[in-house]
Order: sequence, then structure tokens, then C-alpha cells
Amino acid sequence: MADPAAEERLAASAGGSRLSGNRILLWSAVVIGVLLAAAVVFSFTRDTTLDAGTPEGVVQRYLSAMIDGRRGAARAYLSDRLQRECAIETPHRLRDGSYRIEWIETTVEGSTAYVDVRITEEWPLAPDYPEYRMFVLANEEGEAGGGNWRITRQDWPWYECSEDHLDTEAG
Repeated sequence: MADPAAEERLAASAGGSRLSGNRILLWSAVVIGVLLAAAVVFSFTRDTTLDAGTPEGVVQRYLSAMIDGRRGAARAYLSDRLQRECAIETPHRLRDGSYRIEWIETTVEGSTAYVDVRITEEWPLAPDYPEYRMFVLANEEGEAGGGNWRITRQDWPWYECSEDHLDTEAG
């Protein structure tokens, strides 16, 4: 016959083993959940810095300087003509708040680049309405592979500060 005390000890150790296995599964699920949540937060909050030598990188730095209120730094990304002829003030007052700027597309044709972006001012009490804007840049050395890209046309947020606008005013 079997010893009842031995059977009781065997049953207790088997129950403890099941409980230990459940704890491992529970902690594994918690760790995986935390890692997954961190990955989601990281993927939606990180800012990508584009290469400063590309047209889209120039536009990113220009808009960042404008939004931060560093107008002098923003002017450095404009063509020499725009730096000379555009007033530093802008009729569009950038408000303190959040902006979401999304790069849509860049097209390079010789020494001219067209950068399309979507700019959304995030308003706390109103819906966000994105504005689609195109920036035109020229390469100072005339080749897409070298030189510095400088903005020759932009219509946000420095309205009327574009070479084509200045040409129509002069004519």
C-alpha cells in the first residue's frame, strides 16, 4: 500500500510546480507587454533628423528654426536674394504650441529641388487642419550632388518671401 503522507507531499510539490510555472508565464507576459508599450511610444514620439545636405533636410532645419523663433538662423537657409530683400518680420505669427510637419516628397530636377510637406498646427480647442506646402530650393553649385541647397520659394510661414513673388512685384 501507498503511504498517504508521501502521496500528500507529492501532490503538494506538483501544485507548487504548477504555481511556479504560472508565475513565470505571468511575469513573461508583463515584460513583453512593457517592451511592446515602449516600442509603440518610441515609434510615435521620435523625431527623425534628415541629412542637412539634402533639400528635405534644409527645409526641416528652416522650419524648425522658424517655429522655435530663431528667425536669424532660419534666414541662413534662404537664398542670398531672399536674405537681402525679405524683412525679418513675418505677417503670420507663429503661435506657441505644437506643430506636426510631415515630409511628403522631394523631386530634384537638375539644380532645382521641390520639397512637399504637410504642416499641421495642433490647436487644443479646434480640429487640426493640415496645410500642404511646397518649398523650392536651388543648389548653389548647380549640381544636385554638391554645394548647398538654399530655399528660393516658400510661402509658409514667411509669406511673400519668395524669388518668384519678388519678380512679380518688380515687374
